[in-house]
Amino acid sequence: MNSELISDNGSIEPFWLRIPRFFSYPAQSSVLIVMAGFSLLQLLANLPAIGWVVSLLLWLAAYKYSYEVLVHTAEGNLDPPESRNMAGTDSIGIQQFFLMLGMILLVWGVLWFTQSLFLAGMLALFFLVSFPAAIITLAMTQSLASSLNPLIWVSLMHRIGFPYLLVVLFLFLMVISMFTLEAFITPASPVAQLFMGPVFYFVEFYFMVAMFHLMGYMIYQYHEVLGVEVNGPEERSSVRAASPDAQLIAETQALVQDGKLPDAIEKVGRTIRGQGGTRELHEHYRKLLRLKGDKAGQLNHARQYLPVLLEALDQPYQAVDLVAECYQCDPAFALSNPKYIGTLAEHAELKGRHSLAIQLTNGFAKRFPSHPDIPRNYFLVAKILTDHMGEDKKALGILRSLLKKYPDHPLQPEISHYVRTLESIGAG
Repeated sequence: MNSELISDNGSIEPFWLRIPRFFSYPAQSSVLIVMAGFSLLQLLANLPAIGWVVSLLLWLAAYKYSYEVLVHTAEGNLDPPESRNMAGTDSIGIQQFFLMLGMILLVWGVLWFTQSLFLAGMLALFFLVSFPAAIITLAMTQSLASSLNPLIWVSLMHRIGFPYLLVVLFLFLMVISMFTLEAFITPASPVAQLFMGPVFYFVEFYFMVAMFHLMGYMIYQYHEVLGVEVNGPEERSSVRAASPDAQLIAETQALVQDGKLPDAIEKVGRTIRGQGGTRELHEHYRKLLRLKGDKAGQLNHARQYLPVLLEALDQPYQAVDLVAECYQCDPAFALSNPKYIGTLAEHAELKGRHSLAIQLTNGFAKRFPSHPDIPRNYFLVAKILTDHMGEDKKALGILRSLLKKYPDHPLQPEISHYVRTLESIGAG
């Protein structure tokens, strides 16, 4: 993570203070080389028969690179990504191109079938406002289906709040600036205009990179409410304090190299049981257990380690990863402390691990029939079912049951709103 993103008080610098830097980001030499190279290739778009194929591939490449910029920035990096890593996100960068294309086609479809400029205009406005949310959803979930779900867009916009609208405004101003610049540099001669393709491509590529850099920074600034893991402010220091358990870890690593893995496991386990340990020691212990193939030991340690992650270290997303590992070791794994289940399920959902969230809450009411978290947990399940899995009828059944059994619960207004929404679209 680049320390320039962190202010002196340890907080992340708000994106609205960095607006000039978003515009200047594509002017860095490594980005200019990429854009200039692709722009020159745009000359091939004038070739007969295959020109449109070349143009399409070049635009896919532009979207791909812009997406790499978004992901790289979301991880807390101000420097551009290396161009040789453009294949790092597989097809996700290309999927965003089809996401935008799908929005455009839907607007034209509404205009075609309804012959209503008003309806098409309102839909286009909604898509314009929601486009950053859709792109961010795609980056977070790696799922084109999730990025096409308007309910997820609205949820994301609600989490960020008013600053999201500021981002939309800045993106809109960037688009206006792009079109203004293109109009200014367009030559009067129709013949000269035929050779402006590479120039227009470069201009649009430039602004695209700037806009995706802005969206990536928004993910970074609001990563906590979005459930995205990035490096924390403590990573700023180039001088890291040595772990208090560093010596023990080094000693047990030497034991492993000498073929004494059981002795290493016993030594670390005895220390953790007797006096606890840092996160580094816990993770080292788990590596040793995995090396031995001791699944029972991993599960037993996880039950001790989860409270440490959730309460002592306040690292719920790492706890989610730990629970997922436990389910891989034993699909029948179950947490015995009900107060952790809702917290882990909510953070699993924020992280885009929807199946894991449902797995965590499965059978909660039967295991803890009088626990106050029942409405909270099953409301979360219902939202996942309808927002991410398309199981509206099943979700509606859960919501109606919650309304009937818990009419005075504080979540009742939200549950009622979901019920009305699902009933209005004919879910049941």
